Amino acid sequence: VAFVGIYHDTQSFLDAFAPWTRDLVEEFVEQMLSGADPLAKCGFLENAPQEDVERSRPVFEEFSRRLGKLFGDDETMLLFVASVVASSRKRAETVRALIPYGVRVYGNEAWFSVLGERTGECFRGQAHREDLADLYISAEININCHSPQLPRALNVRDFNVPMAGGCLLTDGVADLERGILNPGEHLAVFRNVEELQEKVEALLRSPDERYRLAQAGRDEILRCHLYRHRAEQLKASLQS
Repeated sequence: VAFVGIYHDTQSFLDAFAPWTRDLVEEFVEQMLSGADPLAKCGFLENAPQEDVERSRPVFEEFSRRLGKLFGDDETMLLFVASVVASSRKRAETVRALIPYGVRVYGNEAWFSVLGERTGECFRGQAHREDLADLYISAEININCHSPQLPRALNVRDFNVPMAGGCLLTDGVADLERGILNPGEHLAVFRNVEELQEKVEALLRSPDERYRLAQAGRDEILRCHLYRHRAEQLKASLQS
């Protein structure tokens, strides 16, 4: 069972925020993890205590700088911070649920705080881009977590894992209901931690099912989800 991704230990930044700002970030994190769209929010700092915002601004800026992001306003920075916190908590919850199954985590050393005493067994370091295809096809199950920043959309891994010939188990998002890739046909889907563990156990017991999903997923990517397919769709749209 393989998980590829970066983890950010955000607690020290949250502790440095002024109380009102920290409570607001936590509120947004909770909403994002429940599937709310963060892009729908605006103007939420208009009535904020300015002392709290001023105290928290350097923390926003340092957080964003460390992640290589620059923003021109406080609201955008705050939403970015909340999205990173939400994503990290979601990834941590997912990986913790997979530790009993011997998950192999490929990412940064911040994962040590999540894996704890199982770090030596589970942590495999950074996965380089040129090695990802081999990693995906060699894993019995590849786990994917979508970002709370885009709560409805598929991500690149939904396509890259099947294209490499790997079996993908991903959390559910609305775009999977549009027939782009079909749950149970091209990939497996979980809705919560309990279902994640159930699906992992079932797939580990069934190599034939893993192969079927991987082969059907790859066939579907080759059939209609290559870059040339998108280019053709874009060209047709521009010409219409």
